[in-house]
Amino acid sequence: MQMMEQEKLPENIRAVLFDLDGTLMETDDHMVERLARVLRRLCFRNPEVWARRIVMKAETPVNGLITFFDQLGMDRVLMALFRRQGPKGSSTRIAGIKYTHPMMAGAAEMMERLSRAYRLGLVTTNSKEEAQAFLEENGIAGYFGVVVTRHSVTRLKPHPEPVLFAAARLEVTPGECIMVGDTTPDMRSAVAAGAFPVGVLCGFGTREELLKAGARMIFDRTCQVAGWLLPETD
Repeated sequence: MQMMEQEKLPENIRAVLFDLDGTLMETDDHMVERLARVLRRLCFRNPEVWARRIVMKAETPVNGLITFFDQLGMDRVLMALFRRQGPKGSSTRIAGIKYTHPMMAGAAEMMERLSRAYRLGLVTTNSKEEAQAFLEENGIAGYFGVVVTRHSVTRLKPHPEPVLFAAARLEVTPGECIMVGDTTPDMRSAVAAGAFPVGVLCGFGTREELLKAGARMIFDRTCQVAGWLLPETD
């Protein structure tokens, strides 16, 4: 296990918040590749670079792509492309991107262990339907006291509102929360809310990016968080 110099765990931690894509859900390079194909058809130079930037900025490729093109005033073009490539009326498959990714290795066992000592929450920019479907399909829905999605709040990460919302629903203060995620928006949201930011390298963020965004601990894999929070049970 590789991680930065270990900080002492704050004694007042009562809750652990998790991102979804790249943290609990495996979102490998295929997502970036599929986004790159869309951008390539729209004549973008360096589509792979732009695809990764979009995913990093908004955490989920669909959200990021729509936001990006909306800012360029090209959202109608993008949605027309989505309709041609994705099944009509589908909310889980857009431009060939389907939210049926497997759970990160060891995540279920980690949840079971952590739930004995901490309140758990999910903080994601995915839709309510996508997040709930993933949790139920993988048998971990019962571990979460709150599921914060893009439908729960008016501002998304890196704004602090999602973390603040989760803390309030779990009846803890933000300072009593750890936020675990794989992207800079996760870290920045945690810092802005006053939570303890923990980065993982199994998603889209690099060590340098996560550190720059405020990560105070970094792990290779999400499941390693349990060993840090509950070392006496290892």
